[in-house]
Amino acid sequence: MAETTDDAVPHIGEGQPVPGAEWLIVVIPPDHFAVAFPDLRNPSSAVFRHELFSADIESLTTHLKISARWPPKSVLVRFKCQDALELGYTVTRETEHGNIAHANVRFPGGSKPRASAKKLAEESIVIFPP
Repeated sequence: MAETTDDAVPHIGEGQPVPGAEWLIVVIPPDHFAVAFPDLRNPSSAVFRHELFSADIESLTTHLKISARWPPKSVLVRFKCQDALELGYTVTRETEHGNIAHANVRFPGGSKPRASAKKLAEESIVIFPP
């Protein structure tokens, strides 16, 4: 994918909700594997149990670009935005450190979303580094 500017991303404006049809990517660095992958295969709910976490909007970047910003051997976890929305999360595109694909994923209400996080983990797909 060629470098893009914010003006070249009309389908999701800055600060706008991310549509349910989009795929999102969360990165798990190697030093978080013990918590994120206790069974060494599937992500645990700990990956999604925060009131706020970052993700990349897959249609606005590439797996290679995402991996390049993280330590070697980091693992990508992919999930459908619609799954997060149906579980009560909100997802908003918010550029961070020049990354136009960045989104903030929030679970409103001030409590940790244990049941929702577990379900989102079950629906996610692990992508190993390219």
